[in-house]
Amino acid sequence: MSEPDDGDNVGYGRPPKKSRWKTGQTGNPGRKKARRLRSLKELVDEFLGSSIWVTENGRRRRCTRFEAIFLQLQVKALAGNKRAMNTLLEYVEFSGEGDGGGRVEFQPTPEYARVLAARGDPRGSQ
Repeated sequence: MSEPDDGDNVGYGRPPKKSRWKTGQTGNPGRKKARRLRSLKELVDEFLGSSIWVTENGRRRRCTRFEAIFLQLQVKALAGNKRAMNTLLEYVEFSGEGDGGGRVEFQPTPEYARVLAARGDPRGSQ
């Protein structure tokens, strides 16, 4: 009547046994491997190191994101923003850590010294 099913049938959804995937074999051997997780330091370094376009005095130029952030801090500090000024001064002090002692002599420009003096900061009176 009907033929016995010996497992050799080939058709839709039943490829020949010799061309079937072996146990544990994947259907996409050239797939992308899982990425390794990057540390927070690597992510921050990559973000701050990438470049962006900034407009300065009507001219466009490329600079790093860190440089753009630092330029914004300078602009806000010169406009009298005390928080930006303190952040900028803390960075200046922090950046001198590798020179031994961890402190740097802060010499503000005359314009910056006037802003500091107007705010009552002792670093502005020299």
